[in-house]
Amino acid sequence: MRVRVHPFALTGFFCMAIMMPFPVFCGFAVAVFLHEAGHVLAAALLGKKPESVVFLPVGITLQYRNAESYRASRAVALAGPAVNLMTFFLCRVLLPESAFSVAIRDFSLSLALINLLPVSIFDGGMALYAAVCPLLGPDRAETVRSVCDVLLLGFLWLSAVYLLFYTARNASLFVLCTYLFAVLILKNEKCA
Repeated sequence: MRVRVHPFALTGFFCMAIMMPFPVFCGFAVAVFLHEAGHVLAAALLGKKPESVVFLPVGITLQYRNAESYRASRAVALAGPAVNLMTFFLCRVLLPESAFSVAIRDFSLSLALINLLPVSIFDGGMALYAAVCPLLGPDRAETVRSVCDVLLLGFLWLSAVYLLFYTARNASLFVLCTYLFAVLILKNEKCA
C-alpha cells in the first residue's frame, strides 16, 4: 500500500495542533481516525484492500485497486459517517463531560454531517454516484453529482457570505466552501 502526504496536509495538521487546546486537538484526531477506520473496516469486510492512502489538507483519500460493485462502493463510502454517528451517540451516552469527550462527540457529528453532503469529494457524493449509476449510467450519474456540487456548494457559499457579512465573526464556512469550490475546479480541469 502506497502512502502519500499532500504538502499542505502537514501544514494544516500543524496549524490545528497549535491553534487548538491539546484535549480538543486529540478529540479531533480520534474522530478523524475513527472515520477513516470505518472506511477501511467496511472495505476489509468486503474483501477490498486500499491501493493507496493520500493525506489531504482536509481529509484522507483511500483508493482501491479492484473495481467494486455499486453496493460495495456505497457501503464503503457511508461507513465513515456511520462510525462517526455511532461515536457521537456513544460519547453522548457513555462518557462523562470533559474537553476531550466533548471534542470527540462534536467533531464526530460534524464529520458525519459534512461527509454525508452529496458533494463529489465527500462520502455522500460517492454514495450518490454509486446509487444513481446503476439507474442512469456513469455519465448521467456524474452529471447528477456535478449539479448537486454546484447547487449545494453555491447555496452554502452564499449562506456563508451572508453570515460573514452580517455577523463579521466566523469565516470557517466561507473558507470551507471556497476551498471545496477550488478543489472541484482543479479536479474538473485535471479530468478535461
